[in-house]
Amino acid sequence: MLDQFLNRLTKERFARQLMRRLKAADGVGEVEYDRENFRLVVDGSQYINLSNFYDEHRRLPKDDRAEHLQSILQGVFQSGFELPEELEDAKPDLLPKIWPRAAFDRLDLKARVEGRPPSPLAAVPVGEHLYLGVVYDLPRSVRMVSQGDLEGWDTTLYEALEIATDNLRERQIQVAQIGGRPDEPQTQEFDGGEAEDSDEEPDFGGFGESGGTAFADDEPEDRPYGNPFADHADEDGGEFEPSRPRVFIFSTGDSYDATRLILLPDLDMLRLNGRPVALAPNRDVLIVCGDDDEAGLTVMASLASQMYDGEPRPHVPIPVTHDGEDWADFRVPPGHPAYDDLHKLEVRYLAEEYAEQKPILEELQTKMAEIGQDPLFVATPIVTQTDEGEVRSHAVWSKGVQALLPRTDYIGFMRSVEESEPVSCKWSDVAAVLDDLLVPEPDYYPPRWRVTEFPSDLALKILTEEPS
Repeated sequence: MLDQFLNRLTKERFARQLMRRLKAADGVGEVEYDRENFRLVVDGSQYINLSNFYDEHRRLPKDDRAEHLQSILQGVFQSGFELPEELEDAKPDLLPKIWPRAAFDRLDLKARVEGRPPSPLAAVPVGEHLYLGVVYDLPRSVRMVSQGDLEGWDTTLYEALEIATDNLRERQIQVAQIGGRPDEPQTQEFDGGEAEDSDEEPDFGGFGESGGTAFADDEPEDRPYGNPFADHADEDGGEFEPSRPRVFIFSTGDSYDATRLILLPDLDMLRLNGRPVALAPNRDVLIVCGDDDEAGLTVMASLASQMYDGEPRPHVPIPVTHDGEDWADFRVPPGHPAYDDLHKLEVRYLAEEYAEQKPILEELQTKMAEIGQDPLFVATPIVTQTDEGEVRSHAVWSKGVQALLPRTDYIGFMRSVEESEPVSCKWSDVAAVLDDLLVPEPDYYPPRWRVTEFPSDLALKILTEEPS
């Protein structure tokens, strides 16, 4: 209890320090501290979320904290600067940027709670959990380019993305290699490659598609990356050894390494063992290997687990792959050596995002009740670990309770409060048998399903019967 009390005071002290500095600056209006949401509100309309700044700040030595506060303020001031009026003047400083989808969807959900229209999103999906947008980059800060900015320049998001991606290609990349042949360099620098001139409309590798999920044993008819070993023979006749991992770690240090996954289809010099698979545990690291590289995927999963822990600004630890046309989330099947680590990362990440989403949804349900609509119970995923070390997520579907269920590995059916243990079934089986009762809510991320009616005894019998 004392630790929690001290931690709350530390957060408040941090917020008050920023408030004092903001109020002392010229041109800044009224500044208030929103303790519940841990943010500062400037002039009643601009929000400065403090969680990430606070996590960074408390990890620094005391002697470095004053400089950190100053850099935060500088970034806040620069984030409000005006963009050039003409696209031509902005072009050299445009860069693409990968963002966790949850950051945007949570803001939209808060806007609904507060009765405001959501901001038009100038971004496209990359798989299910990432968005790609454009930023105007300054030495000390960046500003995201909005839909209004694009309209002011009389251009489209895809045209801006093409310009920004070309700029990113021109930057030098620092890459370290794990595995491969013993005579290969383990660290190298290279340019992202020159973009070819073309009159065709850019397709950005399937950005904007709904995206699916690719699995390690998928075999598309046309594999643009070729046979994982024979097609990548060296000039001297040497071939990759299937038992050796071939993993590349992008760590350039310019805050754009996570975004460099969009360059992978052009980086043939990596010579991956199969289609590219990319995972960004934080914004400053990108881990890449091929989807046919079992040892490489295992190394990727282990590295990502280590890098994700304790990261103040974590990214989305769920890998994506590119098949030559589209981007999709990538998963290995149970039994794969990388499965436990990758699945644990996914379960943990989604549980954290559901925890962030829950209080906002509960506030929205309260407002619905105020206007006479039936509120829904916002269920929380439960994460457990088996004796064998396997991590699983569960949600409970209770009889007589209308609820919003999270996406989990298993659903437990609770027929009465007297039941000590719910009947547990795999999500995939439940979705197949009860698709009429499990109604998706397309406006929520992480995804939710509305349930207002409990399954019949016959349906539960079908779900729990052992196959003959």
